[in-house]
Amino acid sequence: MSGSAKWSEVALKFGSDEPDIVPSQRNTDDFFSIPPTHQRADAILAHLRYPEARASFVSGMMDIYDNAPGVNRMLVEAGRLGIFSFVMGLWADYNPQDRTTWPTVNRLKGQIDRCGLASSRHIDDVLAWLAATDYIVLQRIADDRRVRLLKPTERMITQDYRMILPFFRALDLLFGGARYALFLERYRACQRVRQKVTTAIFPWATSLLPQNRDLTIFFDRTCAIQILFKLVALDATRSEHAARETSLVEFGTRLGMSRTHVRNILRDAEEAGLMVRSRRDGVFHHLTPDCVTAFDRFVANALSLVDRACLLTTPS
Repeated sequence: MSGSAKWSEVALKFGSDEPDIVPSQRNTDDFFSIPPTHQRADAILAHLRYPEARASFVSGMMDIYDNAPGVNRMLVEAGRLGIFSFVMGLWADYNPQDRTTWPTVNRLKGQIDRCGLASSRHIDDVLAWLAATDYIVLQRIADDRRVRLLKPTERMITQDYRMILPFFRALDLLFGGARYALFLERYRACQRVRQKVTTAIFPWATSLLPQNRDLTIFFDRTCAIQILFKLVALDATRSEHAARETSLVEFGTRLGMSRTHVRNILRDAEEAGLMVRSRRDGVFHHLTPDCVTAFDRFVANALSLVDRACLLTTPS
């Protein structure tokens, strides 16, 4: 049976026959009412160890991109990654006695619709892929057989931890503190608490995009942000450290992208003034100072967001 046929079979499981359940608003209210005591982006950028923290963060992200080919289909597209995060958050908020917290397909679609992250059909496709690749299972409710709950598997929980770990390592390097150490040492206990605010954080996290408009070209194209991370990882931030185009193309193909698509990303970034192309025994690319500055701001904003969430992950 072909892969696409399997996808189609799994997709049939995700219909709309379950009753509508009103989403809970508790997490959002709690999240936005906490005091603004998290680490701000400006403080992160001004920290003397920021270059070291950025290197740690980029290295951690590259470990995921380079060593997890099975999840690259999810990592290269923001909609898929957002759906993954929402499923984790809804499951963590699940209380069998409170129907408004049940992690159903309809509730997931309602949460994502508020962010404008993906269409209903796209959500069905991603859920089908997550089920076919053993990231989620559909759990029936004994009292109402129409309802199917989206339950993360151990594989999904482990992958979620791997994706958040680079953020906490960078924050721990910068600021230390009990809450980072607690998360890193006892991540499973803290992870469930952290995931309870995922659905509240994600709408706010989408503000990272307008806050970093200079990098829009990398956000709008599949795999482009990974190419940007690869250039930073190669230290291609000045002409003497320019990265060979063939290595970038090879990296993109490992993520499932065509050579043409990767070269189009590089060309468009160059036209946007974010990259410089040069020739010397081959084609090379390096980032412009404006692009490096924008990348640093993006990293600082992302770390600040995770630190904000971390305020709610440390058990009292």
